[in-house]
Amino acid sequence: MSGTNPFENIYPELLESSLEEVGGLIGQSLTLDQQALSQGSLEDVFKRPKKKFVLAGFKLKDDTRDRVHLLVDLNAAIELAGLLIMLPKDEIKAAQKQARLEGELEDACSEIVNIISGTINTAFHEAFAKKKLHFTMGEIRVCGPKDEELPLPAGSQSCLSGQMVLEGQQLGLFQFFFPHDLVSEPEAAEAQPQAARAEQPEEPSAGDVQPEPEPGKKGGGIDPGVADDLLLQGLEAARGEMEALLGDTVTFTDQQTGYRKKADLLTRTKGKQVLTSINATGESEGRVFMLLPLKDAVYLGGVLLMMPEESIAATVKQGKFEGEVADSFGEIANILVGCYSNQFQGGAPLKLKLKKDHVDTLVPAQVDPAADEPFPAVEYYAVSARIQMGEKIYGPLEMLFPLEILGLEPQPADSEKARPSAGTAAQSQKAGQGQKNDTIAEPAGQKAGRRIISIIDGDSDQLEAVEKSVAEEGMELARFSLDSDFKQELGRENPGCVFLFINRVNEQGLAKTIKVRSALNKDCPLIVAGPEWTKSTVLKARKYGATDILATPAEKDVIRKKYRKYL
Repeated sequence: MSGTNPFENIYPELLESSLEEVGGLIGQSLTLDQQALSQGSLEDVFKRPKKKFVLAGFKLKDDTRDRVHLLVDLNAAIELAGLLIMLPKDEIKAAQKQARLEGELEDACSEIVNIISGTINTAFHEAFAKKKLHFTMGEIRVCGPKDEELPLPAGSQSCLSGQMVLEGQQLGLFQFFFPHDLVSEPEAAEAQPQAARAEQPEEPSAGDVQPEPEPGKKGGGIDPGVADDLLLQGLEAARGEMEALLGDTVTFTDQQTGYRKKADLLTRTKGKQVLTSINATGESEGRVFMLLPLKDAVYLGGVLLMMPEESIAATVKQGKFEGEVADSFGEIANILVGCYSNQFQGGAPLKLKLKKDHVDTLVPAQVDPAADEPFPAVEYYAVSARIQMGEKIYGPLEMLFPLEILGLEPQPADSEKARPSAGTAAQSQKAGQGQKNDTIAEPAGQKAGRRIISIIDGDSDQLEAVEKSVAEEGMELARFSLDSDFKQELGRENPGCVFLFINRVNEQGLAKTIKVRSALNKDCPLIVAGPEWTKSTVLKARKYGATDILATPAEKDVIRKKYRKYL
């Protein structure tokens, strides 16, 4: 290719990443062969398959049209969906022979398409950051060779294609269709007013004149007002990502931006802290830092691991930040750093790429304010906020940018040290008042008729514990086997909470999470219970749709705490 195709920079990585994600989902090796990239009109790039195929759409946020499409051979889609829900081979072959994608197979196919939407978004965020495009799963339909009306858009577009290979055996066709106006329309819209201004030139104002970069700097920097907007927008972007990762509502309260000095930070910071060092490259280079109280870093890491409240509280009391909890907080830090990196690369006047380096702990009283370790004694421009998750408040979280990296001038003598962001004063709350992070509040109205639905897979002892726990609360319990029609049964029951018990926490057991999750309202808590959890299996369960986990065997009091948490 000569670089004239706007989607050349996501080829073939998008194809390979998508199949790698799907392969991880089904627990088998899925690779790509015979990959190709073409562009032209719909007639040029769309070669109608000779057999039935699945056409999955992806739409932009707040749009009703599917703009991007994925084409997969029907037999291949049935094979992958069947493997995901562990159907016997003969049942997969029977569904392929009937050329029918419905029921559990359709649900599993939707889960696969949803995973692929994530790889599309990742590719677009990296390749077309300025566009700020975000896709969600749209319509999925089965089409035939003779179907005349297909939802593929007309006009110039690119097709990324290849043959899927499953454990060494060719599986079928895999194609993406991207219309070129996805990335060309914004430029065209922006070019028009520029042309109009060229006909009636205006005298540039003083604010339009860009200062020359200072010696040793790659860029001209930004002013505090622009920095405020950029840093606060980064919090909003991180909010959605953290909600998806942690499975709970996240709000940043008491948001502030402003100048900070190292000595001031150490004076106002209480208790042990976790310091995340972040490498900044691009138009400026250096290190950015993130501070969060150690106890809150432990809590967030524990929440991601779905540790019991008692275990998290005990770890906080010990003051330890290590092992799986530290690793899990590192993943949360990666989310925050990634969101800010996207902000600086997605239309900001200063292009920076941020990447998490390492995470350390520090005791503020033991740090020399004049030394350059563990972070330099320079002036920073910072954004700070408290993290409210559910009814609990953590923080403050502080992101510290050296003035040199942002190209900011030193703090004016008469300026405030920190400015609350607009509209946050009324929302801000005092952290810790009347709250204990290791206490589960008694939920109001929990006996209002919402049922506990327990799905049991051959664990009679745990079934008895659930029954006793629920009976003591005066609520009802409905039981179903894994052979049930969950969409019908759970739709009729309208459950308040669902337990899924699995005998073994492995790929086969965790895949049952997908089957149950697809039948539930997205707001319905799903607690997956099983023995011998590890960090990787906890994260996989969350990825498959689990709201929480329960380590078995579990006593009735532990079970009660789990469902009280959500009802």
